[in-house]
Amino acid sequence: MKKQFFSHIGSVLLILLFCFLAIGSGTKEKATTHSGFINQAQQIEKDFISVGIIFVKSQAIIDQYGNVLSGSKITYEMLMKEVEKLGGDDIINLRIDEERNSKTKEVSYTATALAIKYIEKN
Repeated sequence: MKKQFFSHIGSVLLILLFCFLAIGSGTKEKATTHSGFINQAQQIEKDFISVGIIFVKSQAIIDQYGNVLSGSKITYEMLMKEVEKLGGDDIINLRIDEERNSKTKEVSYTATALAIKYIEKN
């Protein structure tokens, strides 16, 4: 009798946990602005076409705390300059690879992204 009781309670708790997770998964995304305020992020659907793949390379010398002493890390501005050369509006599928040389404290960054151009919906 006790075994059946505990097995039923376990089943009920498992069902309640599943329901809680299913209901909680419908929350909206939140984005933090530079000033620290939290805003509701809107998901906007736009059609686009691919205009090409961009590559950006950069080198920097960093200290033990990760601060850049000379050179620079890859910035959004660097990526967008390459996108503009292809006539694009934005990037998707961004990947940044980092290669460190511990002897010289030099870091090489390579960014790859897909440049896209937004198109109007008819």
